[in-house]
Amino acid sequence: MLIQIKPDAATQHAQFVLVSYYRLSARLGKPVRQQRMLRHLGIEMWINLQKIGWKRCTLSN
Repeated sequence: MLIQIKPDAATQHAQFVLVSYYRLSARLGKPVRQQRMLRHLGIEMWINLQKIGWKRCTLSN
């Protein structure tokens, strides 16, 4: 599983991130699932993923 977290359009009252879930394969296609969440919850999610061993990677297209 590969998770991409990136900034999404903010509203007048809050900042958001878009979380996209992909199956890890030789070629990335459409995300299996996408979820928009508040920015602070996205940061909290990433911190918790790091605690269980997830690491940041860079993708080259």
